[in-house]
Amino acid sequence: MKVTINASPLIFLAKIGKVDLLTMILRDFRVTDIVWEEAVRRGLDHRYVEADLIRTTVNNRVVEAEKGKAKKVAKKFGIHIGEASTILLAKKLHFRHVIVDDKVAIKVAKIMGLKPLSTPFILLKALKEHHLSHDEFINCFEKLTTSGYYITPSLSREILERAEEMKTQR
Repeated sequence: MKVTINASPLIFLAKIGKVDLLTMILRDFRVTDIVWEEAVRRGLDHRYVEADLIRTTVNNRVVEAEKGKAKKVAKKFGIHIGEASTILLAKKLHFRHVIVDDKVAIKVAKIMGLKPLSTPFILLKALKEHHLSHDEFINCFEKLTTSGYYITPSLSREILERAEEMKTQR
């Protein structure tokens, strides 16, 4: 699977110590320089440990964003420029998938013909491909929600049900 990734999924995966899953489950992934700035440069400036983990994982996958287009898309749809640049890069590279967590950015990605995925998808895919055990998945999912990742109770139940189904299929 080839994807472009926004800052939020990178930051949350790093917070739970699982940003390395990206290299295990994705065939190719890219980030824009806008996302790099947000997730790595600013993070390093603030001495966030997560920023160094992201830098190590993403270092050679940074692509320059079309900033003018990204600003227009961000303004038109009311999303962050990083999200807009991530969506536009996926279109430019002919990638079908984009990893974004914001509800509006997910809708915009769909409008633009992409298949949006979110941070919990990465954990589910890692579980499915046996990079995480069921217990590790549950632990990661709990860490994700306690580290500030917002998820509706209904979506949380759906994700945990999927994980349980995968457990019984093993």
